[in-house]
Amino acid sequence: MAARAPRASRPGGVARGPRLGAPDHTRDAPWPGRQTGLRRRGAAAVSEPLTGARDEFSAGGVVYRRGAEGIEIVMVGRRRERLWALPKGKPDGDEAPEETAIREVREETGLDARIEQSLGDVTYWYTGFDGRRVHKTVTYYLMEAIGGDVAAHDHEFDDVVWVHLSEAERLLTHRNQLHILRRVAEVTERAA
Repeated sequence: MAARAPRASRPGGVARGPRLGAPDHTRDAPWPGRQTGLRRRGAAAVSEPLTGARDEFSAGGVVYRRGAEGIEIVMVGRRRERLWALPKGKPDGDEAPEETAIREVREETGLDARIEQSLGDVTYWYTGFDGRRVHKTVTYYLMEAIGGDVAAHDHEFDDVVWVHLSEAERLLTHRNQLHILRRVAEVTERAA
């Protein structure tokens, strides 16, 4: 039986093949200024930018506290979309990733937090409102809550809640962030 060609996601869309979700071959490139390229099976990676694609960078935080039953983290949610996520956002102007993470956490959760360490990156592709493909890199930081109140969060999310780390893994909508939560478990276990 001959292999079928991948179908386009919509007219004029980008074809999606059987390797959807495969590791991104550019993830080890420096950030920012990462070069994206297209790689076919058996072909070498190319360094020229993917035609029509753009890179996008964000930063966010996994804000934690030690509760009576272990580590709790803050999650943000939108009811209509049934979304549960980690707070993150794009930089304002020339903000460093750390500054972006602190600001976004404050805006989206109402909490003041300090960065303890980097947790790594999440990278993924999506199609923007303009129809162009976007290669997004989000850098996450482990952050300790030092003040504020989740009741003071902005309008971007309906709910901002503290949940046990194991519950966060179950709730998380975007499964590509799971390794970030697992890293939190490793780091906080060692520090206990």
